[in-house]
Amino acid sequence: MILEIWGTEGTGKNYLALTAAEVRPPVTLFAFDGNEEVALKTFERIYPELFKQVTVLRFPEVYKSVLGGINKAKATRNFAWFGAEIDKAMTTKGTIIFDTGDQVWHLVRTVKLEGFAEGEEVAPKDHDQANSVMDGLLYNLQLGDILGIFLHKAEHPWEGGMKSGGYVQSKWVRAKTYKEFGYKMRLSVFLDKPNIFQPTEEQVKAARDRKLPLPKAVVTYRSYIYECKDNQELNDKPITNPTVKKILGMVYP
Repeated sequence: MILEIWGTEGTGKNYLALTAAEVRPPVTLFAFDGNEEVALKTFERIYPELFKQVTVLRFPEVYKSVLGGINKAKATRNFAWFGAEIDKAMTTKGTIIFDTGDQVWHLVRTVKLEGFAEGEEVAPKDHDQANSVMDGLLYNLQLGDILGIFLHKAEHPWEGGMKSGGYVQSKWVRAKTYKEFGYKMRLSVFLDKPNIFQPTEEQVKAARDRKLPLPKAVVTYRSYIYECKDNQELNDKPITNPTVKKILGMVYP
């Protein structure tokens, strides 16, 4: 099964991914952007036994400078490391989390597309080598009976336009998971930061005047299921961590 989790920074993508992975341990987390530490500490506190089955892997070298420059030699070494580690993870029959999936796609293009590292425009027809790598990854996830979780640091697939890594990868996942590779389910969820509505001074005063309990802040969420293949009635429904685990339980009872 494939789970895609979309959300801007701080919306809880890593924590939801780790919670979802409870149905399919052990867990391998490819942490490429370094923003997973808070989620890992929270997860360790709440699920201490399951946390022992989480392996965190990070790129051995930084290959993109703060100015956007790309060192292709370092990227190539990272790609070789990634290939070796993903092969090991594929044998676990557990969960593999890609944080983020966009960065996996960026690494593949850097290594496989001539001129990409130099900032040159690469035509869609010249993506064959990069596409074949991603096809192989998706196929092997299914072959190994792996729960694959792709995180995307964006509010929705179209943020940043059609050239964004998240958009391209989501389109690729949609095309391949059923038509070619026979996945049981693909679930896409969007996470949003909570909205906190504080009571107004008038509401507090009215409660005091009437000797009623003081009103509390109200927290609302706009996180929802974007698409649950083969269970369309879940589309657009609000999403919570228990809901995701329940849906995954259909595939991994």
